[in-house]
Amino acid sequence: PKTRVALAYTNFPRELTLGPGKRTRLRLISSVRTTLDSVDPAVQAQYDLIEALQITPEELYSSHVEGWAKLWEGGIELDGNVPLAQVVNSSFYYVLSSIRGSCGSPSVCSSWSLSPGSLATNGYNGHVFWDSETW
Repeated sequence: PKTRVALAYTNFPRELTLGPGKRTRLRLISSVRTTLDSVDPAVQAQYDLIEALQITPEELYSSHVEGWAKLWEGGIELDGNVPLAQVVNSSFYYVLSSIRGSCGSPSVCSSWSLSPGSLATNGYNGHVFWDSETW
């Protein structure tokens, strides 16, 4: 069976006109769910969106920052070679942003792999490559 994807998001104005010196803040929140992590991704995505809208933008941002801080606790420290440190930590970021935090089932998790293109495309259709650890 094919993986179904659902997206729920807040409305965003098509146009916004502000006078000179005027400022505004726009808040766009989206939620993505798939059949890999939900029986009914459309309902779950909508639920996630409603849940996110119940908290302030500052709280939502703080939870995002805290989540990434936890991921970075296991980061790699390199002293004395800034370009190498940037490359290593960029790669680490792409690995972290390409994997799922939890999948609910070890048998399902073990069949997932990083794709060479990160989450940019579905071109590999979830195939697992023998040399994926080199990416």
